[in-house]
Amino acid sequence: MAVKHRCKVCGYIYEDDPKNAGFPFEAQDDSYLCVVCGAPKSEFEEIRTRD
Repeated sequence: MAVKHRCKVCGYIYEDDPKNAGFPFEAQDDSYLCVVCGAPKSEFEEIRTRD
């Protein structure tokens, strides 16, 4: 299972891959903002997928 993070405001899925500069979500600074809606990191929830 893959662990991803979903913005609870707009539904954007943060994936730990090259489009996010390869940074794991947890490594993002607390000032990280959703690239779609600008919500803060605290508005993301962990989800598990069967990728």
